[in-house]
Amino acid sequence: MKNLTAFLVALALAACSTSTPPRTTKGYERVLDTWYGASELELVSSWGEPRSVYEVDSSSRLLTFLNWGCETRFTIKDGTVVNWSFRGTECKAEESE
Repeated sequence: MKNLTAFLVALALAACSTSTPPRTTKGYERVLDTWYGASELELVSSWGEPRSVYEVDSSSRLLTFLNWGCETRFTIKDGTVVNWSFRGTECKAEESE
């Protein structure tokens, strides 16, 4: 019984010391930064079908994704992600160090 109590106390302390990194817009920006240089196919394979696609010109497109109060747009130039933007209160991700 004494060992069980010690184990439970240690488990409780370990749970308290493990914290989840905060979800912030800066964390979301870091996630989006990883997409620079990716192909449009890789992006759509990961994010799913875009909500809308706007043809800017013969070599550029804007792909818009909407998810839980966050609208994210990727600029695709010659099949490659060259820029991104977002808006919404839920555009957040865990900050990694």
